[in-house]
Amino acid sequence: MSIKKVLLCGLVTVILVIINKNTVPAFDKILLLSSSQKSISNVANKPQYGVEYSNAVRFKLASRKTTYKIGELVSLDLAILNISTNNLYTRISEMPALFVRKIDEKKEESVRSYKILDYGVTPRSFSLIKNNQMISRSILILAGCQINNYQHNSNPDESLDDRDFFEQNGFVNNGQACLNIAMAGDYIVTAEQVNYSVVLSPEDSDAKTTVGLIRSTPLRITIEK
Repeated sequence: MSIKKVLLCGLVTVILVIINKNTVPAFDKILLLSSSQKSISNVANKPQYGVEYSNAVRFKLASRKTTYKIGELVSLDLAILNISTNNLYTRISEMPALFVRKIDEKKEESVRSYKILDYGVTPRSFSLIKNNQMISRSILILAGCQINNYQHNSNPDESLDDRDFFEQNGFVNNGQACLNIAMAGDYIVTAEQVNYSVVLSPEDSDAKTTVGLIRSTPLRITIEK
């Protein structure tokens, strides 16, 4: 038998296996999965898939302790709780916008992030949560933006090879951002989440996506020298 005939017979066998009644359910399942891919749209184009944060969730900011020292890493823990009756797609950015002010002042300052961590929004950026379910995220920020640490994290020296990076302790964790504070005192930290994208999912057509802007509950921390 020639090579062409052998290949042809093999192809016919594969086709017969695929259409065999015992394999059709699995094949149908594959088609079902491929036809139910999620996608993203701007809420302005699909307003029926969005719900305002304030009408659907609570956003909370907490920390494992209330007092930190300048130069210490501050642990910030963020959580979003679904208080609506709908299933919700929602998210907490890898580095949410953070604001800090002294307890006796009204002026806020942005927390300086070392790098841009939110590169883009995809369906994988969102979690689907039911009523009274939550999602959470933890981040570390440095108390005090020591100029050397800030410059090192935001503009690392790309000329350094791994050996130099190793010798200079370039792998030391200085957190994801720093609180730009110069003196001890009591401070209020607030997180802000913004989203204007909605998830379109044939599997969860009744689910809505939280959109708009929401601020967390304020967190009071004390910074000591």
